[in-house]
Amino acid sequence: MRVGVKQGDPMSPLLFNLAMDPLIQALESDGQGLQVRGKTLTAVAFADDLALLSDSWEGMTLNISILETFCELTGMKVQPKKCHGFMIASRGKSFQVNNCPAWKICGSPIHMAGPSELIKYPGIQVSPWKGLFMQDPTLLLQKWIEAIEESPLDPIDKVALLRDYALSRLFSANHCMTRTTLLARLDGQVRKAVKKWIHLPMCTTDGMIYSRSVDGGLGFPRLARSVPAHRLHGLYHSKDETIRRIAKQTILKDSFRRAWQRAGGALVELPTVDSPKKVKDQDGSTDVDEGETHIQIRAKKRRAPCDWRTEEHQRWAGLECQGIGIKHFKNNKVSNCWIMNPNLPEFKPGILSAALQLRANVYPTREFKERGRTITEESMCRHCQKVSETCSHILCQCTVIKDNSIIRYAGW
Repeated sequence: MRVGVKQGDPMSPLLFNLAMDPLIQALESDGQGLQVRGKTLTAVAFADDLALLSDSWEGMTLNISILETFCELTGMKVQPKKCHGFMIASRGKSFQVNNCPAWKICGSPIHMAGPSELIKYPGIQVSPWKGLFMQDPTLLLQKWIEAIEESPLDPIDKVALLRDYALSRLFSANHCMTRTTLLARLDGQVRKAVKKWIHLPMCTTDGMIYSRSVDGGLGFPRLARSVPAHRLHGLYHSKDETIRRIAKQTILKDSFRRAWQRAGGALVELPTVDSPKKVKDQDGSTDVDEGETHIQIRAKKRRAPCDWRTEEHQRWAGLECQGIGIKHFKNNKVSNCWIMNPNLPEFKPGILSAALQLRANVYPTREFKERGRTITEESMCRHCQKVSETCSHILCQCTVIKDNSIIRYAGW
């Protein structure tokens, strides 16, 4: 209890940042970093993970000495066994990896990662030679889906767990320039699991999965539409200057343009990612882009290529069978909130599947089972045998259950 950051306390991140800020400031002012588009980058930090950068072995030694001095003054400690490092140096037309002595922290040498070795850093893995390395996210997602499926949860809780928590853990798909085809496979895994848990037929329209909750859907993100261009645009226009510089140096404009088009965006609406001319700030520095202040960068929102959720809802509403009446659910919070809110007193997990089946007109009536085929006796109402057995016929038209309908209306 006396070591580390107190988990779950909202003050912990602020207190830890206050404690770490002097170290970051010292590294930026006195350390020897790496040049990135005219700016020196010495350290990047996320929570209690710190990465030091330099353009020489001697420069990294200086940065480590600053870190050791900071630990002596503050009482903090570094665990050398958990530290990794590597150095890439050019030799003519070739490059050499780790052709140098290992660095030491507090007298202990740190592990020098080889060219094909993987170093785990928050959410991703880094290789000294290949850069960011992405594990197969389909295997990881399938593992989570199987774990959720085996849990003793109601179907709606399983859906919420997958949508709100499991998908957000796909760091590799969000940071490693994942191909659209791979993202589409991940979307397929999600759709298959959700339809299985809620007992929806596999032919149920995808619009129900991806439409907003207020529009009658389940509100799942579609990775193939939301990840590629949305993420790149956020990096290009980050409020952090270092992130903007690294993004503009490492991510080609053609890659951003292709990702924008794959996500459904039009070329005429492609945001600019060019570096504007630099002007002097009030203190004489040149960190401010011409025509764009730090306040404007901070207030700028990420632009999505298109409103794909609205497109999914419109496609759903346009279906001849499953889209009947769906347009009336648009922005209807009253009629949609109870389906995804298990805390309401009238909520019953057992009726969730039936409610969603009725909403998409895939309730297992005889008409649905014979849909797409010629009308035969197999699709006729099993009671009156006069017309096709549809939901509207069962609820309002069948003469055999007329008495039950009268009782139902009288009860209301």
